[in-house]
Amino acid sequence: MSEDESERRERLADITAQICRAAATASDEALTDVIAQTNAHLGIDYNEHGVTSTYVPLAEHFADIRALREALDRHAFEARPAAILLLARIDPAALLPHWRAMSSLSKRGFYAMSWAGGVAQAATHVWYAMIALLPPDELGEMFLRGETSLRGVPDDVLARLPVARIVAAIRDRAIAGLDHDDAKRLASHPELTSVEARTRVLGELLALPKAAIARYALINNLIEQLGESRDERALPVLLAASQDEDPRFRARADSALITMRHMPSLDRIGRGVAEAAAKGVLKWDPHHVAPELQRPIQAVFAVDPETAVDRFAPYLTDDALKAESNAKLVNDILSVGRGLLVAHHGVRIASGNATWIDADARWREVCGRLATHARLGPVVSPLLRAWGMAPDAPKRKSATRKKAPPKKE
Repeated sequence: MSEDESERRERLADITAQICRAAATASDEALTDVIAQTNAHLGIDYNEHGVTSTYVPLAEHFADIRALREALDRHAFEARPAAILLLARIDPAALLPHWRAMSSLSKRGFYAMSWAGGVAQAATHVWYAMIALLPPDELGEMFLRGETSLRGVPDDVLARLPVARIVAAIRDRAIAGLDHDDAKRLASHPELTSVEARTRVLGELLALPKAAIARYALINNLIEQLGESRDERALPVLLAASQDEDPRFRARADSALITMRHMPSLDRIGRGVAEAAAKGVLKWDPHHVAPELQRPIQAVFAVDPETAVDRFAPYLTDDALKAESNAKLVNDILSVGRGLLVAHHGVRIASGNATWIDADARWREVCGRLATHARLGPVVSPLLRAWGMAPDAPKRKSATRKKAPPKKE
């Protein structure tokens, strides 16, 4: 254990001892309430020196008020989560300075310390009660120090935080992580409304080391926004992202370049269709588009949806469709063409593009020809029905009864 971590543990023990002393002054009624009401998923770590927790309701550990009060009096480790919850109920303002002290224990925030066990989980339970007592601007500073998440920072406070400070906090790993919603809020920051600002910040984030993991969700959001802008000034940074060492950024940048219909990129990305056909290793799956085919197929369509049949023609011949791999390829072409990545057991996941097959009437002819294909027939059947082209069901031969021979007289 590093000296720094040892010091933090000692500091946490001191803070929680103070919370236990304050909570011990609670009435019997308050103690009864906290035992009865505590969520069963609250973790109580019985091993102060370990990182594993045993999850039990407080009522199973503290049989009565006397047992809990005795544990609080001796600052028992297993009583500390209960003390945090109890003090939050009887006197939130008294808990606030202790909660602030806990939150500042780690550069990445108190909640990142797995060894804190049930104490960290109890502090999470009271998070909303605590931030309600803080001045809004302090929440912004706590976010930059990695001591709280962006969820507690009001929009007007976030708008006043300079983007340069946010990028620096991500670079220094004070901000340990951002979820999709947090990144979306940051990408909509007032300083990031112009294409110039977004391209500049995206370039700065791409240059940060991999260890700055909070950059990932924000980079993805900025790439998506720049693609949707269809502004040619974004091309240099998007092209750079499409060559990044991280495959996630490359994929997201390729999607943005497809949205922008950047022809050299469409040609590069679209080659993946021919490469997949040449390898011939695709396995039949009518429900899910192969991940490696999504963007290549989108790129071929995006060149010009009205002439896409011409570019896909080599894979639509009778000879090509005899192979399982090519049948799978055509299945995925049709799926992406109608805007789907997954269609299985009622689960439908959109591909994010237009229904391109509606742009070229020749797809109806193609699907009509595929109606009798062993694998693709069921795939095109819903399309043909939607177009009013469903083939007539084969007529069943009616059974004829044999005439009985005439009776001999």
